[in-house]
Amino acid sequence: MAFTSNTTLVLAHLSSISNYTESDIIDIANHHPRLVVNCYRYFTKAYHGSLAHAHLRNIQWAMGLGINISHVLLWASNSWFIRRGIENYVNKHGSSLTNLEGTVRKNAFVQRLDVGRILPDPRPGWAPKEVFSRVWSWKPFREVIAPKAPAGSPVNTVTLSKHEGAFFPGPLMQKIVKAFDEDMFESLAEQHVYMEEFLFQTW
Repeated sequence: MAFTSNTTLVLAHLSSISNYTESDIIDIANHHPRLVVNCYRYFTKAYHGSLAHAHLRNIQWAMGLGINISHVLLWASNSWFIRRGIENYVNKHGSSLTNLEGTVRKNAFVQRLDVGRILPDPRPGWAPKEVFSRVWSWKPFREVIAPKAPAGSPVNTVTLSKHEGAFFPGPLMQKIVKAFDEDMFESLAEQHVYMEEFLFQTW
């Protein structure tokens, strides 16, 4: 909170398996007026679709409250800022992926794979080809998230990048939420792969 602008809203989701009590949450929210704590608490687990599910549910909840969302910056409980100015950076670049295009950092932080090279069946394990296979095997990813390239354009790709600190235009993120029905939300929370590093980036 100390390193963000007084006009920046911080929206937090507390996992259902965390140890916060209702009294703890009230005390935290009262101490930080710009902090809005989602009243719904969902299960979360590392290397699991439940993290992407929680991020999307946060956006959905904010939309229901009528909060104006100009940009969404994804954050983790073990992340922190070391200086001020993130708002200026986000407003200047619009998206963390846009800023990486054409730079020496792109290959280190963003991976794109032609869908034709992805294994056709989901495979166990954490090697890149196995992870991509499980992401692609999730039907909503193929039918809703993955881009449909128009004729004459480059082949369709699946994009991977770290989600901590990634940021995207608010309207774009709201479109993802609107594209999901309740069954898709629930099945996302059951995927055994870190969907938060594919879902928003590919969309």
